Amino acid sequence: MIRLRTHPSGAEKRAVVATGLNLGDAHRYAGDVQTADALYRSALNTARSRHPELVDFALQHTGKHLMERGGLADARAHLQEALRLRIAKEDTGLIESTQAALDRVELLIGRDRLSGARRALPVDP
Repeated sequence: MIRLRTHPSGAEKRAVVATGLNLGDAHRYAGDVQTADALYRSALNTARSRHPELVDFALQHTGKHLMERGGLADARAHLQEALRLRIAKEDTGLIESTQAALDRVELLIGRDRLSGARRALPVDP
């Protein structure tokens, strides 16, 4: 006889966050941005409310998603928060990963500013 658990364990609840992020990644890669967005936000909200130890993980995934869809200011905010949390965890690998993503966002923001400045320049007759 198979018994179904009515009260999932902590590990099972944490798996909900990871699964939501993985599904968000799958939808992002498939080009379904709207569904990906909803999945990332849900996973981040679940992490914030039930699993604070996973907030940095959810912020990292959500931030990279936002970066790829062009939401650079929001991506920067998510990644900066992830970096603060990862520094507190003192996990060098995680810190480096988040810093690399943050560096990429800063590069893209700089390109956008430069591109906007070029468009604003008057054209010589």
